[in-house]
Amino acid sequence: MEEQNQAFDEAVHNELNLYFRSKIRELLSSHPDLQKLKEENKLQLSDLVACMPLEDQNRWHRFLHLDQLKLNQDIMNHLEGKGEPFNPGHRFGNPFADLTMDND
Repeated sequence: MEEQNQAFDEAVHNELNLYFRSKIRELLSSHPDLQKLKEENKLQLSDLVACMPLEDQNRWHRFLHLDQLKLNQDIMNHLEGKGEPFNPGHRFGNPFADLTMDND
């Protein structure tokens, strides 16, 4: 598959990340079934993706592929001592990005 040999594209990854942050907020505010699942603490990512149009589902798969490439790159950089060091509780490469913060 051609897509598997592609290099990580940070600009596209960032663009898709912003797109899906907005899309997920929109889905949660407009779908009563998703709201109910969220309130019951039963909401799964697959529930959100299933409510997306096919075009967005395809974008989602592209984003996941890029995200996997990014993770692989970050792990290799960590193992080779390049870039920002890994810090538990924080993202690779950004020690100020607290994972516990809600970015809503």
